[in-house]
Amino acid sequence: MRKLKKLNLLSTAILVGAFSAVIALASCNNNPTNGGEEPSYIGGLDENDSKTFTTKEIPIFNGKFVNTIPLRYYQDMNDVAYVSVNDYVKMMTGGEVTVKKSDYGKYELTSPTGKATINTKNETFYSDDYLAFINMMDLIQKGMANVYLDGFPYCQFESVEFSPETVPVTFDYGKYNIDLRGDDEAVYFPFVTLDNLYADLQYRRACFNGEEIVIMDTIHYTYPQEIEPQFLNANLTAVRSKEMAEFSYNDLRFALEHFYGHPGKEKFKDMKTIGVEGELAKLGDAGKEIQTLLKSEKMEEYLTGLNYLSFFVADGGHSHIEMPTWHLFDYQPELLPTASAISMKLKTDYPVLKEAYDDVYRYALIHEGRETVNKELREKKYGDDSTYHKSGDTAICFMNTFLPSPSDMDAWNNFYKSNGPKPTLEKYPDDSLLAFHDALEKACADPDIKNFVIDITLNVGGSSDVAMYLTSVMYGKTSYTSKNLITGQTLTVNYKIDRNLDGKFDVEDEKPLFENIDKLNFVVLENATCFSCSNLFASLAKDNGTLLIGETSGGGCCAVQMNNTGEGLPYQMSSSRSKIINKNGESIEDGIKPDIVIPFGENEIEYVSETYKNYGTIKVKDYSNFYDAAYLDKLINEHFKK
Repeated sequence: MRKLKKLNLLSTAILVGAFSAVIALASCNNNPTNGGEEPSYIGGLDENDSKTFTTKEIPIFNGKFVNTIPLRYYQDMNDVAYVSVNDYVKMMTGGEVTVKKSDYGKYELTSPTGKATINTKNETFYSDDYLAFINMMDLIQKGMANVYLDGFPYCQFESVEFSPETVPVTFDYGKYNIDLRGDDEAVYFPFVTLDNLYADLQYRRACFNGEEIVIMDTIHYTYPQEIEPQFLNANLTAVRSKEMAEFSYNDLRFALEHFYGHPGKEKFKDMKTIGVEGELAKLGDAGKEIQTLLKSEKMEEYLTGLNYLSFFVADGGHSHIEMPTWHLFDYQPELLPTASAISMKLKTDYPVLKEAYDDVYRYALIHEGRETVNKELREKKYGDDSTYHKSGDTAICFMNTFLPSPSDMDAWNNFYKSNGPKPTLEKYPDDSLLAFHDALEKACADPDIKNFVIDITLNVGGSSDVAMYLTSVMYGKTSYTSKNLITGQTLTVNYKIDRNLDGKFDVEDEKPLFENIDKLNFVVLENATCFSCSNLFASLAKDNGTLLIGETSGGGCCAVQMNNTGEGLPYQMSSSRSKIINKNGESIEDGIKPDIVIPFGENEIEYVSETYKNYGTIKVKDYSNFYDAAYLDKLINEHFKK
């Protein structure tokens, strides 16, 4: 449930921003067949399978040159690369996929973890357990299921319960004019289409720009050019071929309509039944303009289409299909003036587009203003931004993020591999887990402390691995429940936690972390800034009886997955594979209501954003009481005396 790292905006004219998003269908009338039978076989030769092709050996990089992989280019699809399923899996995992051709166009595939049937005549993928077939999480932890784990070494997968246990799934690529192909020995998908099918919640995927492949296998790198600086190359030209434009449009629709998590904030409320094109049709001529832009061969028009589609399905920060605009306008700045002019015309000609545009950026402005003002207010109230404070018999710990930095992560990995010392707060002061551990130790050792407040009011998310550590320490629970929207299954994932952080998972981790921890009343201080993983943490805390104070958190109920466009450029979205629910089976998208609402002060604070200055001055609520330690101490003690 990682929140996207912030980026500089490239243009206030087109405002390619940090909060645009795309929602799409994860299950609708013309999408996955959930719980159905295997598609009926259409016999006969698929003439596309016999098209002539050329083969190119494409270099693979993962920080350095790794190997090459053969990709096919068919005569009728010269710009769309195809890859065999076996070659792809071998590249990503080192495993093998065996292929058995049972009839013309029908193939039985067996991976190291599951089975699937591919029909290249009617262009379908079928599996009675598709998550098992595409499972790459074995690379993170041997033998684990295809569920969410970021891979921080103090958290391990333990088990998962699916209800129902398995559900058959069919993906009908033919309805999107995506052609699957085969020969006597292998099955071939368009490279991007197969990669989007396999993309998991650990951000694992392979980006292909037409010349090279960059394997992404760490959550700390979102963009391929962070690993291979030359990824944004001349192949990403200002003009796409007609076939690439058509393929990229169809593949984007397929990915959005199957793999998006539908958190609930989207303007396109009927996408589950009518699809992306149905929603665009409801916008009339404005929707036709967006569709035309998405299909355009001109890159600046295509990027503007992505940007405007994102406005109608914004979800608060998890989904960014407009992400390619952030990089290509920087790489090819000559495209920006034309794109900006198109954007201005769209807003002028279509009020519905201007309204959606403004809504997204006003939301971003409000969020930025609240976060900025509260950070300044908290530092002023406490005198500094250190992570531990006390007032009366109440201790307060600041948890500003649930995502360790790459250097923090490296230090922990080295420690667990016996290649380095145990990380300390002195050396890694920004590690929120160490801040929590240090603050809790101080509170347990202080005879005056009865209440322990975890302040997440500046926390916009991070990793559930960190959240699982906190819940393990607080009340011995290390699981959460979610829905898979493709299959309709409910799944509860259980984790093992190295509670004492000694580098071992053993019976010692079942003991209380510190003496006297049972004396503490745990309290979570939340507000509307809390998003994604901090929203999950607030939900788990409430489900387990922890006192929540403040205001309702900001939502964000889905895990996040990364996909690639037909051109090989990354975008991210809320994932249909993990939509978090509380103990009552309810989505947590609307935020977690506090048990005690903290009143706002009377004096609102004016805020002007450099990024969104076109929207003028806004007024931010006065959160002074949230950061008044004496007030919190009194409020909490009055509650527990009842």
